[in-house]
Amino acid sequence: MQTTFTVLLLTVLGAAVVYFVAMALVQLHRTRALAAEASRRQMHFDAGDPFDIPRRYSNFALMSSGHSPQAANVTYGHIDSRPVRGFDFRYEVAHGTRRMTRHYGVIVAELKTPLGALIMWNDQDIQTAPLALQQADGRTGRWIYKGENELPHVAADCFASLADQGLGLEIHGSTLMAFMPARRRHGDYARQMTDVLRAVNAIDTAPDGEQASDDSPAD
Repeated sequence: MQTTFTVLLLTVLGAAVVYFVAMALVQLHRTRALAAEASRRQMHFDAGDPFDIPRRYSNFALMSSGHSPQAANVTYGHIDSRPVRGFDFRYEVAHGTRRMTRHYGVIVAELKTPLGALIMWNDQDIQTAPLALQQADGRTGRWIYKGENELPHVAADCFASLADQGLGLEIHGSTLMAFMPARRRHGDYARQMTDVLRAVNAIDTAPDGEQASDDSPAD
């Protein structure tokens, strides 16, 4: 009996070691891929968080969701003179055996001119929507939103090509944050950066109150 228990215990421990080694190798591969993509774009990359991102962007709803927020794998620099940051983001909800971790890929870009405040939450990720959206101002496309004038509709038009990927959006002044729930453990922000920046360019060039197109090149 003791021998059987020992063998079982060693088997479980061995499987756990294999799992964590495999996860570490996957993470290492992805980190190298992100670093290579950042270099291709002539941007910088840090596997950690050199900007204290949860604190820096604490006024954004995603950053203040849950507890224990953490950013990693940060790509930063400029694309077409526009300051841009992309990163993996995670936070936890609940505690103990009910604790869950949620993962997002996030892209932050600076707009040419301030646009006020807007938050748009995709209905594919509606279960994580912040309390502020329990009294939303309306709905446009795949998003419920809080925002004024025509900005929600202009933004929805610009980001329409990313709607089915669960993209959410928040703007404070001249800072725009686009975020997508991760299909796996990590988000795919690097893969979506060009499409997101194309939409950001469209917002920048859209006349106030008019619909914008998303066919302006990003890089």
